[in-house]
Amino acid sequence: MATAGGRPEPDRQERIAWLAKNASRVRSIDPTMCQHLSICLTVAGHLVILKSMLNSPVGNCFRALAEPVRMAIIERLSRGPATLSEVAQPFDLTLAAVVQHVQVLEQCGLIKSEKIGRTRTCQVDPRGLDVVSNWIPQRRSMVEQELDRLGEMLTSEDREHASESSHAKRRTYAKRKTRRAT
Repeated sequence: MATAGGRPEPDRQERIAWLAKNASRVRSIDPTMCQHLSICLTVAGHLVILKSMLNSPVGNCFRALAEPVRMAIIERLSRGPATLSEVAQPFDLTLAAVVQHVQVLEQCGLIKSEKIGRTRTCQVDPRGLDVVSNWIPQRRSMVEQELDRLGEMLTSEDREHASESSHAKRRTYAKRKTRRAT
C-alpha cells in the first residue's frame, strides 16, 4: 500500500526501528511511520496530554498526591496541625526527606506551614483542594454529556432496528400467506 507521498507504506518492523532511532524528535514524527503502533500512541499521546498539565495547578496537585508519602502526610494533617517531627514519625524516612515532601505539598498549595522558633507547624490549606474539587465536576459534566449523547444514539439505533425487524416479520408473514393462498 502506498502513502499519500507515493512511497510504499513501511511495515511494522521498519516503523518500530524508525521510532527507536527518532524517539528524541517526537514532535516531528511522520504519521505514516507511526500509524497503528501502540508505542507511538503512548509516546506522542502522553506528551500532548502531559504538556498541557505540566504547569497547571491541577496537574501539580495530582502529581503531589500521586506520591503515597505525600498522600499520607495530607491524611495526617487533615486531622489537625502537626509539627514536622510529628509528621515524620510514622515514616521510615529522614527528617530532610519529609521536609522535601512538605515543600512539594506547599508549592502546590495543599498545605501551609509556619515556623515559630525552632518548630515548623504544618496544616492543610483548604483552598489548595479547591483547585481539584472544581476540576472534577467540570470533567464529570463533560463525561455525562458524552454518555447522554451515546445513550441517545443507542436508543435511536434500537428504534431503527426494532422497526426494521417488525418490517421484516411483516414481509415474512405476507410471503407465507401468499404461498399458502397459491
